[in-house]
Amino acid sequence: MPIGLAILTFFLTEGFYLVTRNNLEAGFLPSVILAGLLWLAATIWVARWADERNNPQQRTYKVPMPRAFAMVKSVLRRSYNGTARWRIHDDDPKAGCLHASINWFDEIDRDMRWLAHNGRLERMITLDCYLTANEDGTTTVQLCWTVDSPISAMQCYAVIGQVSDSIDYDLTSAEVMSHERTARSA
Repeated sequence: MPIGLAILTFFLTEGFYLVTRNNLEAGFLPSVILAGLLWLAATIWVARWADERNNPQQRTYKVPMPRAFAMVKSVLRRSYNGTARWRIHDDDPKAGCLHASINWFDEIDRDMRWLAHNGRLERMITLDCYLTANEDGTTTVQLCWTVDSPISAMQCYAVIGQVSDSIDYDLTSAEVMSHERTARSA
């Protein structure tokens, strides 16, 4: 995206100079400078956006940590992408750490064979989840995502969105159910 924006800026600036001054040479240096600055700004913006997407803000839920940990594992067990399922590599309920990954292969067209000679691209998502028990009985959840995709990672981001939304939905539902039980017993 940033390089495409820079190229577009270059040609638009050159076109502006051609129309206003009738001279392409006069617009070359301003076009290069403007395209370079816009490329730098777009690259920084995309990097910040990717960092926010891969490391979202911590969320605190009114659910005890053991229950929250079990719910996160449950979401991962029932989530899938095609035939690929999440594999939980390490889980430590006492420390509140969970490491899981999912990987799958996508078939590619003939014109993209230079990316993978066997015609298949491997995509992988890794999740590091950290749960922290707070003194007031709530749990803070931090999700850290890592995406490994040779080309467009949009499919990976869709899977991340589904899993993040499912975790948030389940934990929020547990909060509501806990609140309703407390209200009934009072």
